[in-house]
Amino acid sequence: VGELYNACLKVEGNKPMYGEDMFYGGYCLGIIQGWRRELEMNCVFERNNPLVNKADVLDASPIALAQAFINYAKDNPQAWDRLGLGGLTAAFQEYFPCTK
Repeated sequence: VGELYNACLKVEGNKPMYGEDMFYGGYCLGIIQGWRRELEMNCVFERNNPLVNKADVLDASPIALAQAFINYAKDNPQAWDRLGLGGLTAAFQEYFPCTK
């Protein structure tokens, strides 16, 4: 979580990136996009649950997903030594409920 958090800080605010920042920002967004596709299936297959808003994750931009993770990581420094995908899952569950 800590390593991914530091990489994702490069995309915070959707500012232009150059050099090493571009590498780490791309690393962050690549992991987020891959994990997003995995977690979206939880939304897509919840067809029988009228309370699930599938648009929450399906329409979220990669930057919005990165910001959700950044917010989660800032609020949970005790999780920084855990695997990044676990932090992404926790962040997406908090900000995009249909991924639970």
